[in-house]
Amino acid sequence: MQLKGARVIVTGASSGIGRATALEFARRGARLALAARSETALHEVATEIRQRGGEAVVIPTDVTMAAQVERMTKETIRALGGIDVLVNNAGVGLNATIADASGGDVEALFRLNVLAAADAIRAGAAVRDDHQHLVGGRADRGAANRLLLGEQVRADGDR
Repeated sequence: MQLKGARVIVTGASSGIGRATALEFARRGARLALAARSETALHEVATEIRQRGGEAVVIPTDVTMAAQVERMTKETIRALGGIDVLVNNAGVGLNATIADASGGDVEALFRLNVLAAADAIRAGAAVRDDHQHLVGGRADRGAANRLLLGEQVRADGDR
């Protein structure tokens, strides 16, 4: 897959790995939809992308809220004309073992790291075509939707 001109959503794009991923996709010519809860931080990333000659739209999103994920998808389509790549980067970790963590902490981890990612994949899959890739999961036309964890778009653009 060529990244130049690709329409890419990056969740968790406001900091860390998500920010670095968004900047790298932009460097390779992708058009970005930046999603995260921190609108201020997203604007900073978008400004950096634009200063380097790239294109980025800011879509403040709490990916644990299904309605916001749907809005993120619709706004991306409206702004970029479609979705080619979804990078499900938003996530958290535990600073304790499962045995020592509270039930609420474990539930929040699964809500964000698994369920929210699945919601984003489903929302993106609803608008996919044969040339679209969902990083963190892939849905093929004509086959049952399936989640293939760990699938990546390599640096050369191939899967």
